[in-house]
Amino acid sequence: MPEKLKIKNIIHNIADMVFPPRCIYCGKICKTGCLSCEECILPRVEGNLCPVCGYPLDRCNCNGRKYNFGRCIAPFYYKDKIRDAIIKLKFNGNKRVAIELAKEMSDIIKCQYDIDMFDGVVCVPMNKKKAKERGYNQSELLAKNICKNLNLTYLPDVLTRNKNSLTQHKLPAQDRWNNARNSYGIGNVEIQNKCLLLIDDICTTGATLDQCAYLLKKLGTSSIFCCVAAINHYKT
Repeated sequence: MPEKLKIKNIIHNIADMVFPPRCIYCGKICKTGCLSCEECILPRVEGNLCPVCGYPLDRCNCNGRKYNFGRCIAPFYYKDKIRDAIIKLKFNGNKRVAIELAKEMSDIIKCQYDIDMFDGVVCVPMNKKKAKERGYNQSELLAKNICKNLNLTYLPDVLTRNKNSLTQHKLPAQDRWNNARNSYGIGNVEIQNKCLLLIDDICTTGATLDQCAYLLKKLGTSSIFCCVAAINHYKT
C-alpha cells in the first residue's frame, strides 16, 4: 500500500474513533464507512405500483393525466425518518444525507431502469438566490452522487428556475400545476435526441417533474425518466 494511502487510512481511523460515524436517520453510532445503521426501519415504496407515477395502484397519482415523462420511481415515502432526513438535507446543511439517499436511489434505478439507455442526468433547478443562501441545490447533490455511483454523465444548467417563482411545497396541491408552468425555464444546452434521467428530492403532485420534462422535450430530448428520493405517502 502506498505510504500516502496508509497515512490517509490512519487519519480516517483516528477520526472515526474520536468522532464515530452516526446514522443519518436515527443518530446512533454505526459501522465505519456507513451512513446508516441496520436497525432503522424506513418507509420503503413496495408492492404493486403504477408503471407511470410510481405510486401504489390503489393510490395512483396520475388522475387520468398524461405526463411528459415516461415513468417516475422512488425508494421511499416522504414520512417518518425519511422526512426528517430530507429536512436535514434541505434546511440544516447536512450533505451526508444526499450521499445515502443517492445510494438508495441508485439501487432502484439499476433495478427498475436500463441505465445504458441514459445519455445524461439532469436535476430540478433551484432559484440562484436560494441556492446561494443554502449553499447548494439538494437535487443537484443527489444527481451528482447518482452519476458517481452509476458512472453516468451529469448535465448542468439544462433547466433554470425563474427568479420570482413561488415555492411549490407552500402551495395547495391544486395550485402547484399552474405555479410549475411559470417557475422553470431552459438553458442553452444541446440535448437533442437524448434520453435523460431527471432527479428531484420529493414528488408530491408530479407537477414539477412534468413541467421540467415538458421543457426538456421542447429542447429536443427524445425521452425523460424520473427518480426522486421520496413520494408522498398519501394521494394528492
